[in-house]
Amino acid sequence: MNAWLEEQLRPGAVPSDIYRQAHERIENTPYKPHFMGAAENQVRFIAHGIGLELDEIPVIAPRFDEPFEAGTVMGIEVLDHMVLAGSRYCSFKEMGRL
Repeated sequence: MNAWLEEQLRPGAVPSDIYRQAHERIENTPYKPHFMGAAENQVRFIAHGIGLELDEIPVIAPRFDEPFEAGTVMGIEVLDHMVLAGSRYCSFKEMGRL
C-alpha cells in the first residue's frame, strides 16, 4: 500500500480521491477489518500534512478535495508491514515531500 500511495502523492492529486481508491484496493482483502485501526479505533484518514505542527492539512480523507500543491510534506499512516517487538506491534510512519 505504501508504494502505491507514494505514486499517488503528486501535485494536483486530490486527497479524497486517493482515500477512496485506497479503500477500494483493500475492500476484498483480509486487511479490511483492521485497515487504519481495529473496530471502534479505526480512523478516517490515511495521511496528513506536516508543517509547523505535526498534524496539519491537507489530510487524505473524505471531503478533502483541494488538490495537493508542490512542496507539501505528508506523514503517511498506512504501513505495508508491522514489526513485532515482544508481544506488541510497533510501526514506523513514512514521511515524504511532494
